[in-house]
Amino acid sequence: MSLQLKIILLALVAPTCLTFHSPVDLPSRAQTTSVNNRLGSSILPATLFPTFATEINQDISIFSSNLEHQNEEGVIIFASKAIENNYQCEGYILSPKKQEVKSILECHIKLHDGSINHFFPVLISMLLHILEIEDMITNDGNNLKVTFSYEIPNDHPDFDSKMIASWFDAVNDLGIKTSFLVQSLNLYTLSQRGTDKALSALQLLEKLSKRRNPFDWKKDYFINDNDEKNIISLQQDVLSSDIVNQINEIVYTIRKNNWLSTNPDSVDGLPSLHLNLISNGKALFESDVETKNDGSEKEVSFEKCVLSMIELLEPILNEKLLPSVQKLTNSKNAQISDVFIRNYGNLDVKDASNGESEERNTESKTRYTLSPHYDITAFATCVVALDSTAETGRNGLYTVPTEKGFVSNNAALRKFFPLKSGNGVVHSYDILHGVDVDPTLVKPRTSLIVWFTEKGSHDKDDVNRDESVNQPWLLNPKGDIGQFILGLASDCNEEEDGSHLKLKESTDRLSLYISSSSKGNCFAITQLAQMCDDGQVNSNHYQEILTLLIELDPLNPYIPHQDFTDDDTSMMCQCLAPPLWYYASVKGGNRIAQVSLADEIMLQYMTKRDSLTTEQEEDMLMIASSLFTMASFQGHDASYSLQRLMEVNCQRLANLGVIIPNEEFLENPVTKILLMSIS
Repeated sequence: MSLQLKIILLALVAPTCLTFHSPVDLPSRAQTTSVNNRLGSSILPATLFPTFATEINQDISIFSSNLEHQNEEGVIIFASKAIENNYQCEGYILSPKKQEVKSILECHIKLHDGSINHFFPVLISMLLHILEIEDMITNDGNNLKVTFSYEIPNDHPDFDSKMIASWFDAVNDLGIKTSFLVQSLNLYTLSQRGTDKALSALQLLEKLSKRRNPFDWKKDYFINDNDEKNIISLQQDVLSSDIVNQINEIVYTIRKNNWLSTNPDSVDGLPSLHLNLISNGKALFESDVETKNDGSEKEVSFEKCVLSMIELLEPILNEKLLPSVQKLTNSKNAQISDVFIRNYGNLDVKDASNGESEERNTESKTRYTLSPHYDITAFATCVVALDSTAETGRNGLYTVPTEKGFVSNNAALRKFFPLKSGNGVVHSYDILHGVDVDPTLVKPRTSLIVWFTEKGSHDKDDVNRDESVNQPWLLNPKGDIGQFILGLASDCNEEEDGSHLKLKESTDRLSLYISSSSKGNCFAITQLAQMCDDGQVNSNHYQEILTLLIELDPLNPYIPHQDFTDDDTSMMCQCLAPPLWYYASVKGGNRIAQVSLADEIMLQYMTKRDSLTTEQEEDMLMIASSLFTMASFQGHDASYSLQRLMEVNCQRLANLGVIIPNEEFLENPVTKILLMSIS
C-alpha cells in the first residue's frame, strides 16, 4: 500500500465530531482554569535558539543534484546549494581517485555569504545522501569513511563559527559529531516547522536513529568529568567455546520447553524472557548428590538444566571473572549477586514441544529491545555473549557514550558493543545501556548476565557511607549522573526481591533531581518535569527551578512570565513542566519529554481552540506532530497519538472548506509531517 493511500484512508476514517474526546492520550489534569496558564505567555514559540532564524524562513531555496562530474581529484557524486537573494552556500561530495572500494568520501561546504541558516540545510542534504551510500556499502560488508572541510567568511560571527565547528568530528567515520548535530536538528525541525527544510531535518533524524554503529573500544569511551567511577571494559574469553556450546544446548532445551520466565521486566514491563541461576548470592537450586546418581540421567527437568549450568559457570565466575571485576572497580568487597540468562530476537517458537502453533503467544516468546536504563541495583554488571549476534557491533547490547557535560538516551547516539561469542563487557552502574536486536535476524541473541554488589566501602575516606541500605555505592554522588541515579533508586517502592528499598529513607529525591537538572542532566530534567506536572513540587521551589531553567537556556520559549496570586500558588510549579520538557526534548532529544510536551500542546489546543486563530491552530499542530514524530523515530509507540492528531487536523481542515482527500490536504504542512511519521 502506498504512503499516499495510507494517509488518505486515515483521513477518510476521521470522525466528524471531536468535541467529547481529546486527540491524544493525556495525563489527568486539574480544572481547565489552571490549564489556561500552563504554557505561560509563549505557547507558540517563534524562535527556539539563537543558532537559527528568529522566524520561519520560507525564502531560502535548496537545490541538489546527483549527476556525476569528473575533475582532477575524483568524481563529484552529489552537490547541494542554498540560495536566498544575494546569500549563497554550496557543498559537494567527492569520491576520490585511486580507491578500490568506493568507501571514502570527501565533503566540502563553502559559505559565500549569509549565515548558519544557509549552511545547515546544505549540510542536511549532503548527510541524507551520505547515509544512503552508507546503507549500500554496509550491506556489501564494507565501512564508509567520510571527511568534511568547510570555508566561511573571515568576518563571520564568532558564535556561528563555533556552532558550525561543533558539528564536525574528524575521528568519527561519518565525519560529524552526532550529539551536537542531533541537538541542532531538533531545534531546526521546530524553528522552521512547516517548511521543506524542517521535513529534511526530520528525515535526517529518522535515518540517524536507524543507524547501528559499533562501539570503538579505543575511541568511544569517555569518562564523564564529574568524578564518577565510570567503567567500560572488554573481557575477552570469559567463557571457552566448549562451555558456550554446552550452555547453549541447555538453553535450547529450556526454550523448547517454554521454561523462560515471561514475567514483566522491571525496566519496561515487557516479557523478561530470562532464566535466573543465582539470585542474591544463592543458587536457584542446591546441588543434590543423590539425585545425580538415581539412574535418571536421561530425564530432562528444569531443575537439572539449571543445576547443570550452575556447575559449568560457578568455577569460572568465581575464579576468573570476579577477581577481574574486583581489580577493575578497585574493590575487594565486590561480590557476585545475580546470574541469569537473557534471550532476545527470534526464539524459534516452532520448537515448542507441546504442539503450540506459531501464532499462539508469539509476543510473549519474542522481544527485540530493552529500553536504555541504569542498573541501579548492581554495583557492576558483566554481559557475556553466548552467540555471534553481536560480533559485528550492530546488534545486542549498546550504550550511549557520555560526553563532557552531556548525557542522552537519543537513539541516534547508540553504540553497539562488538562481542564475539564467549567475550563479555563489564560496566559500572552509572553506564547507560540497552539492547536492540534487528527483528529481521532469524536467530536469537542469548547472553549471560552477572550482577555484582559491593558490601563495605573500598574508599577509606568514605566514613559517611551508610551500610544499612542495600545499595550503599549510590550514596554521596559527586556528579549529575550519580545524583539522578540515586534519585531514581529512591523513587522505587520495592526492590526486585520484594524488600523495602531503604534508600527512600536516606535521600531527598527532589533535591537530587533539582541539583542534577541544574547541571543540564536531561534525565533528571524529565523526571523533575513529571513531578511538577503531577503537583508533587511545592511552590517554595518555584524560583529555584525557574532560575536553573533561565541559566540553562534564557531563550527557552516556554519559560513562564506571568505573576501568581495567593490563590493560585498550587499550580506555580506545574507551569514549569513545559519548559523543562522543552529543554530535555531539544537538548537531550529525550523521547519521553518530546511526547509529554506534545501531549501538553494538544491539551492546550483542545482547551483553547475556540479562541485560537487559524494560524495558531496550525502552528500548535505542527509543533505537536513534529515532537510525536521525533519520538516515534526513536522507537516510542506514538501511533495512537499520531492517528488522533490526524483526525483533529482533518476536522480542522474540513471546517475550513478543504475537501479531504485532495491535493490541498496532502500539501498541508501538518499532513506532510504525519505522512512522514507513518513512512
